[in-house]
Amino acid sequence: MSDKPTEITIRCQGCKQRYKPKEIIRVRGVCDNCPTANWHIQAEYRIYNSKSGGVLGSDSLPLGNVGINVLGLGLLAATGTGFVVTGGDSSGAGTKSTWSSSIADIYDVPSLDLVALCEPIQLAAMQLAEFVNQKELEIQRTRMAERGATHCRSCNVLFVPSAAKPW
Repeated sequence: MSDKPTEITIRCQGCKQRYKPKEIIRVRGVCDNCPTANWHIQAEYRIYNSKSGGVLGSDSLPLGNVGINVLGLGLLAATGTGFVVTGGDSSGAGTKSTWSSSIADIYDVPSLDLVALCEPIQLAAMQLAEFVNQKELEIQRTRMAERGATHCRSCNVLFVPSAAKPW
């Protein structure tokens, strides 16, 4: 999956109104409709595969779809939260594009932190994406730690031991 989200949405946690980074700076992190101090940032990651020209596996399935769905099922098995999402859209050229996506939700982002992420406006998209990636990693590490995760002695990867697996 890409480290760069396809779309980032900022919503007020109180009234669910959508804001753009420029608007967050204008209102200084305080919603126009309600006096909330917490925000919800949602990042969507999409991988597009063209059926006519995309990379296909041996069973004529787009490898991107297979990979992202396996990743989502793996997360489901490991953490209890996963994804398996596929969809498609048609382009005007008569080719069908398919896509796989996952969504990362970060809640309770304080208004001062959000304003800092949106300034300067030229760096807002990059800073928001990095923030979502870091928070998502923290959430996954916390979930794994709650399930008794440990670091591998040889490669230092965090994993949850399983009696069903010999390693």
